[in-house]
Amino acid sequence: MEDADECIRLQPHWAKGYLRRGAVYFRMGQLEKSEGVRKEGLELGPGDRAAEVAARKRKEQMQRVRKGMMAWARAMRDAEDQGRRRAARA
Repeated sequence: MEDADECIRLQPHWAKGYLRRGAVYFRMGQLEKSEGVRKEGLELGPGDRAAEVAARKRKEQMQRVRKGMMAWARAMRDAEDQGRRRAARA
C-alpha cells in the first residue's frame, strides 16, 4: 500500500497509482474499496488504454471472487439446513 500511496502522492493525476491502490485493497479482501479506487483512477485517466485494461481485468477478478463467495455462502446454508433436517429426524 505504501508504494501505491507514494505513487499517488507524487503523481496524483496518474490513473495507474489508483489502480495499484485498488489492487492492494483487492488482495486485502476489501472489494468495495478496491472498486471505488478503481473507478476513481479511471475517471482521472480517461482514454488511458493500459489503465482501462488493468481495470477491466481487476473487475473480472472481482466478479469471480464475488461468485465464489456467493457459492460458498450457499453451500454453508445448505449444510446448515441439512444439519437441521437431520436433527429434526433424530
